[in-house]
Amino acid sequence: MGTNVAIKEIKIKRMKIAKPIVDRELCVHSQLRHPNSVMLMAFAIESARLYLVSELINGVTFDSSLFGIDGPSMSMSLKLNVCLKISKAVAYLQNPMIIHRDIKPEYVLVANEFHVVKLCDMGVSKLRQQTIL
Repeated sequence: MGTNVAIKEIKIKRMKIAKPIVDRELCVHSQLRHPNSVMLMAFAIESARLYLVSELINGVTFDSSLFGIDGPSMSMSLKLNVCLKISKAVAYLQNPMIIHRDIKPEYVLVANEFHVVKLCDMGVSKLRQQTIL
């Protein structure tokens, strides 16, 4: 039996202009291996489309859970637990010098009664430049 995956399709209108952005997301995503970050498993570029293959998270976004859109609203304890897990992912990103630049509840996936918490969408992330003094 195979592994279930999520496939994100990105249409690229101007490949020459978009290539640095595409390269950045692939570079950033390919370096991530943390339990609270969605793992990129593979990618492909076909014509003017980029396909990102990542682990599948069967859940909802944190924002829909936070405000009770997809069910009852969360307790304060659960909200803090999700925030703690995301802060661990952000702390991990600092080690390989990655800046997410767009952390918000809609880019956090939660599943299995909030035991699975994953930071996703690295589209505007960038590698932080090292400064040598």
